[in-house]
Amino acid sequence: MDVNVGNFSDPEDFPGMAHAVEHLLFMGTKKYPVENAYSQYLSSNSGSSNAYTGATSTNYYFEVAAKSGEDGDSGDANPSPLYGALDRFAQFL
Repeated sequence: MDVNVGNFSDPEDFPGMAHAVEHLLFMGTKKYPVENAYSQYLSSNSGSSNAYTGATSTNYYFEVAAKSGEDGDSGDANPSPLYGALDRFAQFL
C-alpha cells in the first residue's frame, strides 16, 4: 500500500514524523492490541512485512503463505493466511 505522505510532509518542528508513524502502525491496534502481533502472525504463516518512508510517500508491504495447514490445503475450516493478514493490515487504516 502506498500512502501519499513522506518526509517532505514532516512539520518543521517534528522532523522524522512520517518515519515514526511508519513504525507506530505495527505496534498494535484496537482489534489486535498486542504489540508485534501482526509480525508474529505473518511469521507463523511463513510471511514477513516491511515498510519504507521516502520523500513523498510511505510504502507498506507484506507477504504470507498462500495456503495454511500441514497438508497445504485451504478451505472453510482452514482459510488462507492471506485473510488474517489482510484483516490485521486493514486495522492500520
